[in-house]
Amino acid sequence: PWQFTAKARYAGSRPDAGKTLAASTVADLTGRDTISREVKVFGRVENLFARDYETVYGYRQPGRGAFVGLSWQPRI
Repeated sequence: PWQFTAKARYAGSRPDAGKTLAASTVADLTGRDTISREVKVFGRVENLFARDYETVYGYRQPGRGAFVGLSWQPRI
């Protein structure tokens, strides 16, 4: 069966380098499924709503990112 995980990260407004960084909330979503005992498929979306935010003044964080993968672990 599919398994899903949702995560939200919140940072309040805060001073940095003489400026005030705005508060931000960023959401991530992860899903995975077991195809067989040996094969699993997974996917992840980071910054689901493509929020613009900075963790340090002047360093913007990446926008939305999507990742998919397949893992195989042979029986021994």
